[in-house]
Amino acid sequence: MNLKISGHHLEVTPALREYVVTKLERILRHFENVIDVTVLLSVDN
Repeated sequence: MNLKISGHHLEVTPALREYVVTKLERILRHFENVIDVTVLLSVDN
């Protein structure tokens, strides 16, 4: 699985990266053929 995590006006810290990976593990349980995942994190004021 190719994982691309980026932040818009936000620094992607190791803790945020780990949170995203744990959430994506749920998806992988249901869908076997996931190839690419793009995650864009942004701050909502």
